[in-house]
Order: sequence, then structure tokens, then C-alpha cells
Amino acid sequence: MSARFVVLLVICALAPPTLIAAPAPGDLNLIPFPKLASLESGTFAVKPVMSLVVTDTAVARQAAADLRNELKRAANATCKVSLVGTKPGLPPYWLLLSAGKTRAADIAKDLSGTTDKPEGYRLVVRPGYAAVGAKDRAGLVWGIQTLLQLVRANMRGAAVPCVTIDDWPTLAHRGFMDDITRGPSAKLETLELETRMAALTKMNMLNYYIEHQFEFSKYPDIGPKDGSLTPAELTKLVDYAAARDVDVIGNQQSFGHWATILRNEKYRHLGETWWVLNPSLEETYQMLDAMYSEQVPLTKSQYFNVDCDETGGLGTRANRELARQIGVGGIYAKHITRLHDLLRDKYHKRMLMWGDIILRHPENLGDIPKDTIMLTWDYGDRVSYNDKVAPFEKAGFEFWVCPTTTCWSVLPDFGFAMDNIQGFVRDGANHGTTGILNTTWDDDAESFFGYYWHGIAWGAECGWNGSATSTDDFNRRVGPVLFGDRDNHFGKAIALLIQTHKKHIDISTHRFWRTAGMPSDKEQANQQAQDLLAIVDPALSELRLARQDAKVNADQLDYVIFGAERMKCMATRMLALLDASDAYAKAGSADSDGAAFWLQKAAKDIETVRDEHARLKNRFEALWQREEKPYSMDWTVKKYDDLIASYDKILSGLESAKTTAKDGKPLPAAKDLGL
Repeated sequence: MSARFVVLLVICALAPPTLIAAPAPGDLNLIPFPKLASLESGTFAVKPVMSLVVTDTAVARQAAADLRNELKRAANATCKVSLVGTKPGLPPYWLLLSAGKTRAADIAKDLSGTTDKPEGYRLVVRPGYAAVGAKDRAGLVWGIQTLLQLVRANMRGAAVPCVTIDDWPTLAHRGFMDDITRGPSAKLETLELETRMAALTKMNMLNYYIEHQFEFSKYPDIGPKDGSLTPAELTKLVDYAAARDVDVIGNQQSFGHWATILRNEKYRHLGETWWVLNPSLEETYQMLDAMYSEQVPLTKSQYFNVDCDETGGLGTRANRELARQIGVGGIYAKHITRLHDLLRDKYHKRMLMWGDIILRHPENLGDIPKDTIMLTWDYGDRVSYNDKVAPFEKAGFEFWVCPTTTCWSVLPDFGFAMDNIQGFVRDGANHGTTGILNTTWDDDAESFFGYYWHGIAWGAECGWNGSATSTDDFNRRVGPVLFGDRDNHFGKAIALLIQTHKKHIDISTHRFWRTAGMPSDKEQANQQAQDLLAIVDPALSELRLARQDAKVNADQLDYVIFGAERMKCMATRMLALLDASDAYAKAGSADSDGAAFWLQKAAKDIETVRDEHARLKNRFEALWQREEKPYSMDWTVKKYDDLIASYDKILSGLESAKTTAKDGKPLPAAKDLGL
């Protein structure tokens, strides 16, 4: 069989990565892209009735069911699934998809070179069959997911291209964190979607983030009734994820970030400050133990994340004297050791912790138990992240890099996020990291998880391939894989939206919520608004085409469209305010009839902006109710109401100005109206 072309992407585990060359046109749409992929001549035709034979493990059964469902959706094919044990001549774990009889010798020959690397697999697609072989159960699952992606994103008509793929991950631990404790509290259905998307892109862990939004039976006054993860939900999530070979890692913030709980008078005495726990109180550890006891036993993972980042105020009050004696770093290390021993001895878990505070106290790094896994984070767009990883490598700690999808804008700053994720994983791999835990944060209590699929998938790509993939190559593949968007309208939209990063356009949530008012530099504001529209208008067109063409997960595109509409609103409202200001100035120098005309025009401009904010508010509520529990939705609704009220105030002032102009009196100063 002659190969049409071969793409060789050999990336040795934890070796210094080099950028993969851009693929030839017509290459495979796969995320992550395989280490070694050969596109062969011919195609494999999917028939109306297919046979699916797979090694009988729980995770393989689920992956095979996912493949069967994809074949039904994409080609209306019915698959009969047969579960088997090991077979002489084949790898320990294997799958065979065919429409007729196959020769066992051919399959054995095709799978004979299956890699021994952990989580590795070989996938062959021939005109008569598709087969996956692996030496461990995870490798089989990931190989099946690659075959599923071939069907979803590469099938033409009812034919899948013939390929030979050998693949394995660079990093052993690959996953992401969902912040469900700063307002937004994901529904169970949302968390289940997250596990499916993790499995699709070969991520093997999911970590939720909890400060107070858990339904603690021992502390029923901590978590909000309409916005807390319940024990029953956590149990279901753990089982749902385990069936897909995704490890749900428990989480409880255990030092800083305690402001919400410490606001309660019942617990206020436990804080050294309004923000951080007092580690000198035995009651602190009694409470943490009680909180752990309600979460830890529900998780099957060997890990548990105690967080312990951003402990500002530690050693400044109740522990001031102790800080003089052993230093703030010494206090911190003692607390960490106490938590470590509790989790190890009582709950048999290996502790994860954020590494930011101990990096500030390198003299105490040796006091932290060596089997702790350090989660090192940095959310900057930097040339090098070596200072965040080298100290842990040197001290002999296992560590995972924790970049961000960026979560502080009306949409993620996609370009910034890609740079941060790629650079951090690259430098982490060079210094021996074993994992990536990508992060999403809801500091503003208004972010939808649906914003983050691009960044999450990019993290999966970088974790699997050690940041060796080019951003343009990834963006070419992302739409077909995530959404079945064959023409990749989604990836084209992202490529456009990345320009906001390159042109340094402010799309922060802070700017969005700025109430109506005029900028100090009108010319600059006008140019920035025009620049933003030049990006977001074509991006919105591509996103709407992606939504129209999507075959799976189409509803997730609604969130990105909403974010892009907010971006557009930031531009159009500025232009409308500038036009209204200009019209008001003309009204001030016109006769009575002219003033009425210009005031009406100004009012029309402001009314359009006001109505757009009202529409966005209604859309926000609908999207929130789809993804999140009710708690905290009203926080953002109030922000919309305040914005709308600021435009209503301008409209009221313009109405009064009409009466003033009709009476032949001078108009109020523009600044008094917000113009």
C-alpha cells in the first residue's frame, strides 16, 4: 500500500519541543494531533450495518458506545457491539470495526507494532476495517476517540480515509479546572459535558474548584441552597467520568480565599484576617477535616487539591509573633504539612497544592513533604516561565503547570491564552513536568464555561504534544473536531478574534460595565471602536455559520456568539455615544426646529444602545439558566439593569432638553447629560 503522504510528529516524552511544521492541505482534523500519522490510499466505507468488537473493560465499553453513537449520527449506521477478552497475536486491548469478514492475520500484522508507551495506541484504517490496539486500557480509549474524530471531522460521504496512526502522550496528566465557587455553579449536565469533551480530546482528569459552594451537611449555612455542588451530584459525576477514564479530583480551598465563609459570624473567629484562616487554632483543622470528610470519600482519585494560594495577611495579626520567630514561610509550611499528613494518614490521598506562596519563601520549600504535587501557575504572556518551574525541579518535587484560558474579558483573550498555555507547557516539559491542569476562573461571577472550549482543547493539544503544535495548525482543526463544523467557521472566527490581543484592544469586563459617559479622547475612542468592529463583525458571521453547520455541541457556540455580541456592543455603543454627543452639540447651536431634529437623532442613538443592552440581558439570563444553577445570576442582571438605567438617564435628559429648546432656552451642558 503506497502512502500518499506521511506526517511524522515524533515528540519524545518531556523532550524539548520544536514546532511541528504546518500540515499539507487536506490533512487530518484531529485533536490532539498524533505523534505519527500516515494517510494511506483508499477509504473505509461505513455501511448501514457494522460490527464493533472490543476488549471488555468498562472504559472501552463506554468509548465503543460513543463511537457507535457517532456512526449512527454521522452515517445512520447501526453497530452490533461484541465484547471479547484477549486474543493471541493481538495487543491486550483492541477494537475492530468492520462491515464484513476480516482476516485475523491481517489485523494482527497491522497492530503488531503497537507502542509500549503508557496510554499509547496504534490505529489502522483499511478499506475493509478499522482497528485499534493498545498495551493498556487508557490507550485503547484514546485510540477509539481518534477513530471517532475521523468519523466526525474527516468522513466524506460515508467514507473514512485510510490511515496508520501511532500515538502516545508527552505529559501523563492532562486536564482542566472548573471554578464553581465564585458565583456560577455548574449544573450536573454541564459537568458531564465537560467530562465528555475531556475524553474526546484525550484529557484524563477534571478538577472542580470549591471555596464554599458545596452542600456540607455539617455546615449547612455555608453553601447557598440554589448554587452548591451536592454530594449526590459529585458521586454521579465521579462515576460518569470514571466510565470515560477521566479522573475527578476533589478540591477544597484550605487557607486563603475564605472571605465568604468568614463573613458568617459563626466562623469569623477562625480567620487571621477577613481572607485567610488562622493556622494557630486547632478548630481550624477540625473544620477542614470535617469538610474533607464530606468530599474526599466520594472521589475515587488518588489525589486531592487543598489549593492554599494567595494567603495575603498571614502572619500579620494573631500569628505576628510566630512570624517573627519562624517567618511567614515557616507558618505556611507548618500548615501545609498538617494538611498533607491529614490527607495521607486519614484519607489515603496524595496532596496537590498551588505553588505560588512557597515560591515566595524558597527557604521553606524543603519543609514541604516531598510527595506533594506542586501546581505552579502564571497567567502572564511571558517569554519564559522557567522561574515558575525550575525551583520545583531542582527541589525534587513532581509538579504540574497550570496556565489559563483567560477569564477576565467579555470573551477569552484567545491569543493571550494560546501564548500562555503553549509557553508554560513548553517550559514545564523542558523541566520535567508530568502534567497540565488548565484553569478557568469566574472572578467576575459572570463567565460561562461555554466560552472556554477553544482554550480547553488547546490545553489538551499542548499537554499531549508538549506544546509542539503551531497555533495556526490547531485553529485549522478545532471547528471540525469540537462541533463537526466541516468548513471550520469556528476556527476562522477564533483567528479573527485573536486580533484583539495583537492590537491591544481592551475587551475586559471592567470596560464593558463602565456606565454611559464620554471618553476624554473622542478621536482615539472612535478609532478603537472601528478597529473592534472590523474584527468582530466578520467573526460573528463565521460563528453564526459555525452554529448553522455544527453537527454536535452546537448549543455551546451560543455562548461564544453571545460573548462576541457583547464585544460588538462595546464598539457600537461608543460610536452611538459619539454620534449622540455630536448631534447634541449641533442642537445647541441650531434654531428651535433644528434643535428638535438633532435632539431626536441623539435620543435615537441612545435608545438603540439601551435596547441592545436589554437584549443582551435577556440573552444572558437564558444562557445562564441552561448552564448554571440559579445562584448569583441576579448579580450580573443587576449590572445590566444599572447600565440600562444609565442610558435611561441620558434619554430623560434629552427629553427635558427638547422642552428647553422648544422654549427657546439654552440647552444644559453636554456633560450634565453624560454626553
